[in-house]
Amino acid sequence: MDDLFRQAEAALGGGDYLQAVELLSRILQADPNHVISWHNLGGSYMVLNRYQEAAASYHRAVTLDPMHTPSWPPLARALTSLNQLPAAETILMQWLDLHPDSDEERLLLARIKLAQFKIFEAFDALEPFMARVTPPLEAQWLYTMGCAPPLYESEAQIDTLLAMIETRLAALRTRVLAAGPDELREAALLMELATPLFLPYNGRDVKKAHMLAGDIYHHALNFTLGHDDMGTAALRAARHAADDGRIRLAIVSETFHYHSNMKLRRSWLRRIDRTRFRLCLYHTGTTIDAYTADIKLMCDEFHHYPKDFAGVLAQLRADRNDIIQYTNIGLSMLTLKLASMRLAPVQVNTWGHPITSGLPTMDYFITNAPMEPPHAQNYYSEKLVVMPGLSLVPENIFAEQNLPDLPRAAFGIGNSDVFYLCLQSLQKYQPRFDYIYAEIAKDVPTAKFVFIEPEETRFVNGVFRERLERSFRAQSMDPDLHLVFLPTQDQVGYRSLHMQADVTLDSLGWSGANTTFEALELGGLLLTTPIDFMRGRHTAAILQTMEMDELVVPTVADYIAKAIEFGKNPDLRAALRRKTQEHLPLLYRDPGLGPALNDFYAQAYADWAAKH
Repeated sequence: MDDLFRQAEAALGGGDYLQAVELLSRILQADPNHVISWHNLGGSYMVLNRYQEAAASYHRAVTLDPMHTPSWPPLARALTSLNQLPAAETILMQWLDLHPDSDEERLLLARIKLAQFKIFEAFDALEPFMARVTPPLEAQWLYTMGCAPPLYESEAQIDTLLAMIETRLAALRTRVLAAGPDELREAALLMELATPLFLPYNGRDVKKAHMLAGDIYHHALNFTLGHDDMGTAALRAARHAADDGRIRLAIVSETFHYHSNMKLRRSWLRRIDRTRFRLCLYHTGTTIDAYTADIKLMCDEFHHYPKDFAGVLAQLRADRNDIIQYTNIGLSMLTLKLASMRLAPVQVNTWGHPITSGLPTMDYFITNAPMEPPHAQNYYSEKLVVMPGLSLVPENIFAEQNLPDLPRAAFGIGNSDVFYLCLQSLQKYQPRFDYIYAEIAKDVPTAKFVFIEPEETRFVNGVFRERLERSFRAQSMDPDLHLVFLPTQDQVGYRSLHMQADVTLDSLGWSGANTTFEALELGGLLLTTPIDFMRGRHTAAILQTMEMDELVVPTVADYIAKAIEFGKNPDLRAALRRKTQEHLPLLYRDPGLGPALNDFYAQAYADWAAKH
């Protein structure tokens, strides 16, 4: 046995973890109560990314000897890797009761609480760090970026957290802009840990916060990965001459496949004038499908770097594109990091994520007039460029499918129920509008409101349920009679929900876009009212493009009244549904998108060249 111990220690010391697993397993067969060997076996499995076996090994160690506390933190890490966050949280809190000065474990606890969107508990865990003269950068980063949960309990909480994040971002920006090399490298890595991704879902103007965050990202990445020299217009012109005078136009996206973002942007690819532009696509996602094959025929170059930031960065730098168009800044960490750097003379954002990037490296934002509120430029750090129509031409995507339809009963809806479909991600539903469903149900007693609970917000789905249930109880109504929550649906279920719904209620404050196009294509009857910013006005613009103004009402009170009217009048619903289908071809008209898009890109590059 002693010889096996020595061999196992040598394997661990030499980094041969497969051999260590074999030797430690033999030791434990002979002595299944050997705590240290269970601990070391867990460590070997962790290095091999075999987290289930690691957790089981560490758990055996602490079961055999609860006082063997060295196994507690790695057990929590193994459980975190398995996404068993509540169990990991419990273990770390017990550990910190015994070892309150354990910085690494306290940071891990804060990360776990934030991952479960326990925002204020995470802040409490971080307070000991923030009391220091100079807290660890990771602690300050989490303390700042954690102020943006996907769902809020109330409007008051939104205002509190927005004020917090603006103040904390300003402090973090000051620190990062004055930081030395080590902290800047750490800041670049911390981007992977947390960003305020969900901040725009609060329904407020977040331009200030996004610009503060944008400065942080840009400064950290610019130092860590280097600054690119854009060269001169003369040098670029010489290269253009060798390529029939064409400007290099790059489009970067992780969705060059069958995806909601690309269903819209494919209309751009079809309209790029390849006699004027060399169209180069950079696919950073993992999926390749028939859509991808079709897209490859529309470009001059197609580069695929699946989740490979270093690879696509090197390719973009080597290719020295003249223009880079990003399709979904803010939804992809890899894209956000690329967009935070200056990799082309002209860099353009658009409404794949309908919010300003706040990045100092983004020059323009392609938008459209129908979706923007008055004084829209005030809400963007980029210069707005208004394209005709909706700034895209949607494509009929369900015509490409042959899927069965499920009956209402498959979703728990009766034939006599009035089926109101509420299909958006829950983070799009803002607390200020929770009351509308109970108001509708007061006058439509058989109303059923169907929501989808996405897996990615499973830790806060209960917050949304409680908000809606509270609004019903405030009216002395039973929420269980009216609220239906379904899991994320596959294509058959998703399509069937649209087909079976009596009315599709747009999410106020963050409107549907792809969902709206798809609902209309499937014969849906939609209702909306435009709210505040671009992200709250998609469906209104789409319906007005179709000349269906009777489905766009001016106020929330009118929205409630119209939803009640639709619910009570099936003949009216049928008539409006027929009219919507008759007007659907208006949605697919090309308003002159191609010439406008090509002229913009050419002029944007010419403007840069004139200055360089």
